[in-house]
Amino acid sequence: MSAAVDVALLRRVRRALGGPARQAPDWRAQEAMAAQAMVLVRVFYGIGLAKIYARWQTLADIPKTWAESIPLWPSLWLDYVPLEQAALGLFLFCFTVGFAVVVLPHNRMLRILAAVVALQIAALENSWGGINHGAHEWVWLSIVLCFLPHGRPQETNARAYRQQVILVFASAGTILLLFYSMSGGYKIWAATNQLLSGEFGGFSPYAMAVTVARRSLQTMNDPPL
Repeated sequence: MSAAVDVALLRRVRRALGGPARQAPDWRAQEAMAAQAMVLVRVFYGIGLAKIYARWQTLADIPKTWAESIPLWPSLWLDYVPLEQAALGLFLFCFTVGFAVVVLPHNRMLRILAAVVALQIAALENSWGGINHGAHEWVWLSIVLCFLPHGRPQETNARAYRQQVILVFASAGTILLLFYSMSGGYKIWAATNQLLSGEFGGFSPYAMAVTVARRSLQTMNDPPL
């Protein structure tokens, strides 16, 4: 009898110290989140397909302009192949992969090829001495999405599939936010060092005016104001 009383007492103490009872996870909400994430992934690849189509002229002009380029490493292979065939083949490859990954975003191999396409186009755009920062997000998000699970939820462990989808999708958003936080943090750090050293920098009241003037000299355009 005393043993039963002790067990009951211990249960009451454990419940009192354990706080409110934990609710079971709402797996239906997790399923909806994963489904929404995959819809947004498909939208992302649809936008990528539109970006590929919008750059067809850049690819078509490769035979005419490549001699003046400063190719980045992903585009160095163009120096060793006939440019006209390469331009046509590259456009067909990019557009085919872009369309296929929109239709089958659950296929990991297609997502890997889509990341290669984004890298190729970004390298081509930046092979003339300038840097187009707008392509960085496209490339890195495409790389992160390669880690999404392969196949559909009914073809694998559904719970593990949903959790991996949510994790990778959240990581993609984190990577996107880190681009700007790291860049802004570095600029603030550099401007603070310049301010403490008595140098002209980002915190100077004339910083914007000097930036606009310098950019106008580079582009040979007059500022609107």
